[in-house]
Amino acid sequence: MKTWQAFREGGKNIYARRRYVLVIYGLNLILALILGSFVATDIRASLGNSAAAETLREGFNDAWYRGFSAQAQGVSATFRPAVTGIGAVFEGLDALLQGEIFNHPGGIYWLGLLYWGMWVFFSAGFISLFGSDRGEFFRDAERLFLRFLLLAASAGILYILIFTVLLPLLNSLVEQFTREMIDERPVFYYTLGKYALVWIPVLLIQLVLDYSKIAAMRHDVPLKQLQNAPLLALEFILRHPFRTLGLHLLLGTIWLLCLGCYWLIAPGAGQSYWITIMLVFLIGQIYIISRIALKGWFLASETALYGKGN
Repeated sequence: MKTWQAFREGGKNIYARRRYVLVIYGLNLILALILGSFVATDIRASLGNSAAAETLREGFNDAWYRGFSAQAQGVSATFRPAVTGIGAVFEGLDALLQGEIFNHPGGIYWLGLLYWGMWVFFSAGFISLFGSDRGEFFRDAERLFLRFLLLAASAGILYILIFTVLLPLLNSLVEQFTREMIDERPVFYYTLGKYALVWIPVLLIQLVLDYSKIAAMRHDVPLKQLQNAPLLALEFILRHPFRTLGLHLLLGTIWLLCLGCYWLIAPGAGQSYWITIMLVFLIGQIYIISRIALKGWFLASETALYGKGN
């Protein structure tokens, strides 16, 4: 199967299973509302009947925010002006690029692990649906969950090593090499090379992980022989390097287009009327649904490519 055919078949498959996208979105929304209620409670307690509560109706109060952020703990420590609109996406991307995803309060890690575990479960359900005509989402997700969890945990260890060992080492080397440089062009090229050395392995690990999950499902790899799944995935990628990488890049381009559209239309902070607040919420939720659908599209297309390539 060619890259474009896998791309189209993946799109058809995720559309046919769109109800599961909505189920996942609903669970995601419930989790976000629970966490948001904690932040709202802390903000309400901080404001009380103070003058800041009135001024915030008219615009952002930096003095209040500095006091609140200095005392905020747990989930509330993540509240800042950048969490609205496209700023939330860019802040997350910046933290990922800079390797700062591990520089969060301890409680956030547990929430991150919970969310990560949810996505491992959902990916098992999606892949079972896309790889079998008689797949059942929740039953197969439960059956494959432990295998997928171990595969994802192995990839997670590699991610941690890259961001906590390799990236700091490269940062130190780039700083050492460019310390006395006046021309900014070599600094730019050194920085570009640094991120290439970090993100090329990350993308390859993600590629191998996706096809490892698919191979584990397609060949029903038992738990005791789970190490064979990454080998099968790597063999498939090496036999079809242009198709696998091309599909990944094509879907990545779709993600960039979605991100660009959200950037253009997403309102920022400063909304003070219910209708504009609801509009901001609605636009944000449409973007989240599109991200969930796109993740499913990745898995559907890769499953189609693997099924016809073996």
